[in-house]
Amino acid sequence: MAKKQWSYCGKMKDTPYQTIRTEDGVIEGHHDVDNRWEFFGLPEDMSGVRVLDIGCNVGEVSFECHKRGADVVGVDFDSAILRSASEVYPGPQYWCVDVNDYPNGFAQVLSHKWDVVLCLSVVHHVRPKPLAKLFRELKWKRVVFEGHEKSFNHKHDLKRFWKNNKLPGKIVYVEGSLESARKRPMWRVLKKGK
Repeated sequence: MAKKQWSYCGKMKDTPYQTIRTEDGVIEGHHDVDNRWEFFGLPEDMSGVRVLDIGCNVGEVSFECHKRGADVVGVDFDSAILRSASEVYPGPQYWCVDVNDYPNGFAQVLSHKWDVVLCLSVVHHVRPKPLAKLFRELKWKRVVFEGHEKSFNHKHDLKRFWKNNKLPGKIVYVEGSLESARKRPMWRVLKKGK
């Protein structure tokens, strides 16, 4: 019998990117929200909080926020993975947009105010200029970034990116989560006065 293939980053893989929990059991992925939630600095009760999950993949983190009461929109460029997300983790809205094509397709995203924007292990897939433009034009209060060895791998990398692009807010570095026996840098960005 052929092994199930999972789409992510535009490629088919043997293991899903995020852990998938269903009524039939758990399919272990490369990332598991249980190992990372405390580093996000988000409350257990997220009632009334508007969340944008950029690069949501199969929707595990979007769904966790939704379970805690948040109004969540997950965006990803991979329409196949978003179909899986809506089946496996229903509740959040899933929109197919590509940050690398910004501003194309982002009118709906830009029309909302976001309390929290999640950008978890996605920066290494995105070109810096569109990402900077997106964060300059988005209406947000707080951003959580998770780094990757191919992106912001040092605790000062995101600060340099933020400063060089004249983006608003104060960056707080948080020691990274332990996952796959390696630390991933984590940052929280707060808008001034929020």
